[in-house]
Amino acid sequence: VRSTAHAGDRYVVGLEAQNRHRALSPEDAMTLAMQTLAEEADKGTMERAANAPPTRTARERHRDIVRVLGSGKIIGAVPTDPPSEFGHISYKVRIKDRLSSRVVTALFKPRVPGDDAGWHRSPIEWVAYELNLLLGLDVVPPVALRCDVHVDDKHWYEGAFIYLVEHNNHVDGASDSSSESDSDGGHHHHGGGGVSVLRDVPQEDWGIGVDHLLSDTRILDVLLQNSDRHHGHLLFGPHWCKTKEDGSAAMVPFLIDHAAGFRPEAYVALDQENAFQTGAVERISASTYLRLRFLHPGVLKKTFGGVLTGRELQLLQARRDGLLAYFDRRVEEHGLDAVVFDDR
Repeated sequence: VRSTAHAGDRYVVGLEAQNRHRALSPEDAMTLAMQTLAEEADKGTMERAANAPPTRTARERHRDIVRVLGSGKIIGAVPTDPPSEFGHISYKVRIKDRLSSRVVTALFKPRVPGDDAGWHRSPIEWVAYELNLLLGLDVVPPVALRCDVHVDDKHWYEGAFIYLVEHNNHVDGASDSSSESDSDGGHHHHGGGGVSVLRDVPQEDWGIGVDHLLSDTRILDVLLQNSDRHHGHLLFGPHWCKTKEDGSAAMVPFLIDHAAGFRPEAYVALDQENAFQTGAVERISASTYLRLRFLHPGVLKKTFGGVLTGRELQLLQARRDGLLAYFDRRVEEHGLDAVVFDDR
């Protein structure tokens, strides 16, 4: 606060020096000073959103994976098998790091004309990943967007490369570059390799409370307006970066398939039922509650401008504001302990 106030003082002093021949009214000077303070606060908010843990830690852990996804050499590609029941095009690809011998397996979702009426808008996969990091969640596998790529002897203008969750694709070990066999995949194409549908995993093995996970999931889906969160998109498997004490991959819940987000006709709210039939979301984790406050318009524009439209950014901000208003009201009515999860 002190440095921001000093910035405002410097601005007013400098302004007075430049305008000695035409004095500003005290009201105008105060307005300009407040504008400068707001701009300085915006910068501070963006820095906190980008660097506050756990986002900074997650980005550091993800850095190598995202680099391979975003700039590695594509050395193999096969259409996903079985194909999407809705006709959505996707490929299982192998990407070689240009700086090492590592090979990463990924799911490539090319962008198609019309985005299949909004149900297959592949850049939203990246938006979901980045938004998940901004919220401090790390439950969406890493994603990179690429333009002008050749996959399966076809040229694609744009598409999302999504880290494929499976045991031999863990960050601490290269995936088997000699194998191109597909997992059993199903509709989600993240099968085999120890990956399970979350509802088939005992809740005591999740590593997170049921209400906590479903709260974070619904908050993310409200922001994305992702109405496609069925059981096939709530999975359990080896995390892309986190490890256990023995060095093996930590087994965690994770979320997939966000390409249906931001459809204008979608409506996702906290009071709607979820796949586990646990009812409306009435509580929020302390970390997520704090990180929502960091989602300032400047942060959203800097992160998602060029992928989301101006109108979509406005609506995203409005949904964030609505979420905060809802939980702030609940805290006021019921008390902090009744509404906010302890992250420890």
